[in-house]
Amino acid sequence: FLAHDGFLIAAPEYNGSITPLLRNVIDRASRPMPDTPPLVWFRGKTVGLLSASSGALGGLCGLMHVRRTLAGIGVHVVPDQHAVPLAGAVFEGGGGGLADGDQPAAVDGVVERTVETASGPKTWERSSRPGPHGFAGRGQGS
Repeated sequence: FLAHDGFLIAAPEYNGSITPLLRNVIDRASRPMPDTPPLVWFRGKTVGLLSASSGALGGLCGLMHVRRTLAGIGVHVVPDQHAVPLAGAVFEGGGGGLADGDQPAAVDGVVERTVETASGPKTWERSSRPGPHGFAGRGQGS
């Protein structure tokens, strides 16, 4: 995980928010470890967000909570995201793929934007002498 610059999260929604399992994973991985910079698993990474739900908003409310949580621990969340509404009707039979329509292109767009952002130039640099969050901001030097 540390070797990668970005990742995607396809998050279901739980009562209009982040699922307890996803929240627990984020909380556990963000705990400080001996001889490791704070939030080393997350800080400076790029993430793209997707969701699918049987509801009319497709998990959009939950994505707002995921976005806020990740941004709060130093993850760059790309602005593009996609929520698939009425998921039971838009996924193909047993194949698991999205049926025709705008959904596949929208999902591909989030994936492409995430890859572009994660592999492009960063607006932050790892510092050899980390500040309070382990990184030196733009223009601060190392």
